[in-house]
Parts: sequence; C-alpha cells; structure tokens
Amino acid sequence: VYLSAQFERLLLFTYPMFVMLLGVLFFGAVITAWRVMTLFVTYSGIAIIFMNGATARGEHTLWGAGLVLTAAFSFAIYQLVAKSMIQALGSRIFTCVAMSAAAIAIFVHFLATHQIGLLFDLSPRIIWLAVFIALFSTVLPSFMLNAALGRISAQAVSMLGSVSPVFTVTMAVVLINEPFTLTDALGTVLVIGGIGLFTWYDARKK
Repeated sequence: VYLSAQFERLLLFTYPMFVMLLGVLFFGAVITAWRVMTLFVTYSGIAIIFMNGATARGEHTLWGAGLVLTAAFSFAIYQLVAKSMIQALGSRIFTCVAMSAAAIAIFVHFLATHQIGLLFDLSPRIIWLAVFIALFSTVLPSFMLNAALGRISAQAVSMLGSVSPVFTVTMAVVLINEPFTLTDALGTVLVIGGIGLFTWYDARKK
C-alpha cells in the first residue's frame, strides 16, 4: 500500500542485520569491524534510495518503511529461535504449526476489520489468485525454507536468499512497470552487496 515492491523487498532483506544486533544483545555474539562495515554498506544503499531513488517516492514512504523494518525485526527473531524448534519437532511439523498459527491470526484480523459477507462478493479471479499466492508463494516456500534451516545454517539460508531482491526488482519493472533509475540500481547493489558480504563472512567463520 505504501511502498514499491522493490523498496519493500530491499528493506525486508536487511533482517540479517537485526539478527546480528539481537545476537549481540541477547546471545553473546560479538560485533567485529567487518560486521560494522557491512552494516554501513547495507544501510548506505537504503539511504541512497530513500533520498533520491524513484522506488522510494510517495506520501507515506516513511510509514511504510517503518512497517517493513518492523517485519524484518520480527523475522530476525524467528530466524534466531526457529532452528532449535525445527530440530526438535522436524521441519514439516514445525511448518504446519507455524502456518496454522499464521492463518488463524490472518482470519482473526480479517473478521475484526471486515464483514464476513465480503468474502462472498469476491470474483473467481481474485479467489484463484489468493489460492495461488497462499500455496505457491507462502506455504510451499515456507516448507522449503524450514527444511533448509533444519539442514544448513541460518547464515547459509540467508546467503542463498540474497537472490530474492533481484527477482523482485526484475518482476516489478517488467510486470508492473515500477520505475528503476541508476540511483535505485546503486542503492540495490549496495544493499545486496552488504548483506551478501555479511552472510558470506559469517558462513566462512563457522
């Protein structure tokens, strides 16, 4: 509602930085000069896009950015606590529990903000799009992500996930005609580069 798809994805992509900061605060991790450098590079890219990029223009961009960064923070907490639960329960059971809890929360929110009759006024096209998104963009990727977390480190998962913003930027430009300038390109490279260096360094250390 408030941001372009490209800028939303880049902001959400910064969650490894929250993983690092939470690790320092609560899990005894240490901030190194290398980590500080990757933090600076990553958020320099965000700042460049925010100040001059076409993908960050809009009346409510600051509000939207705050919402996405809050989501990134909560996803960082999920990454930190999920691995031990996945190893204890198994990735399939854990994913079923997580997806069921998310579905319940979504329906409660919908019922609190809309009338139930609205569901019956939707066109078949909207319903099929929702089913497609639920299955192929939410449930199946969650099973695959949690299966990966059960087999490899969270840092390796983050590194492999670095292709996500590239796909998002490409599809946003090609499919929904979002703007993409040289400034946006520079900021995107800095964000992806900063996170990529961060996760590569952590994976190499471990």
